[in-house]
Amino acid sequence: MLKQRSVSEQDRTKIEQWIQADDDHRGKCKPDFWLETKKGVACRKFGESLFVRAENVLRLHIQFSPDKFSNAKALLEFIPQIEESARNHGYTQIIWDSTSEPLIKFAERFGYRRSQSEIVKDL
Repeated sequence: MLKQRSVSEQDRTKIEQWIQADDDHRGKCKPDFWLETKKGVACRKFGESLFVRAENVLRLHIQFSPDKFSNAKALLEFIPQIEESARNHGYTQIIWDSTSEPLIKFAERFGYRRSQSEIVKDL
């Protein structure tokens, strides 16, 4: 099971490195986005592969490591975990922002569908 914890300022350097290695986030995203702590926003780290920012609908922003195999393996565990948790908390939809064609195709195998630059699933 993926270990999770709150994101902290100690994660800033790793987040910066991952953003720079990510074509979708480079130049569009700053580490503060992943470190924000305000009502309705939860920033968590899952294992060694995912930083996740969750907002109320449940909209997920995921910063992946540069290791695609590790990311896929982590997502296989993460997707059922987040779906169960969202259902238990009354959410009716999960949305991921993405323009990554490989990620979108991967998520579609789990029932997600395209919506502009998002990956969406009704629960």
